[in-house]
Amino acid sequence: MSLSEKQLIVIEKLVMGCNHQEAADAAGVARSTVYRWLNSEEFKRGLDSARESIKEGHEQVMDSYKRALLEAVKYSPDCMSILLEIAQSPDTRTADRLKAVEMLLQQPPKLMGLLTTEAVFPEERLAQEQEERLKKQQLEAMLEASPDWRKTDDGYWTDDSLSVLGQLHTYNVEKAYEKLTNPTTFFEL
Repeated sequence: MSLSEKQLIVIEKLVMGCNHQEAADAAGVARSTVYRWLNSEEFKRGLDSARESIKEGHEQVMDSYKRALLEAVKYSPDCMSILLEIAQSPDTRTADRLKAVEMLLQQPPKLMGLLTTEAVFPEERLAQEQEERLKKQQLEAMLEASPDWRKTDDGYWTDDSLSVLGQLHTYNVEKAYEKLTNPTTFFEL
């Protein structure tokens, strides 16, 4: 059994934020009918599906908005420089200079903060993290290939990692690689 046209109208009104009476009025049914439909599994599935569709649409719009905002922030320093040039140039018409100043002053403080703090955008952060993981894997491979180095849960150690008291000193991947490649210049702080 599929949902009737009136049921679809009620679902549409409910997901738009209308109360039960408003949804019933729009569909031309009694409010008690809406309550009865709300107890029907098929109607509940239809209502849940409509709500999920609205939620997914909203998330897509928000994601698009965020991407557009991040793109705008990327190019804002160039735009700000152009506006500053216009505002400071004595050769520019006064009206254009004033408009440039107005546009500069209207920038939201949050955007200005992003511009001055060298914001890292999500795609750049992911690329950096992937690059760091790859570098770490390469360093680990070199350490594991070395006959002098051994891996533990805490890091890497070598025979000269034993202190005078006989305690083992472990190094993180970067420090162990540094000690492996520059044993004469390596020293600990």
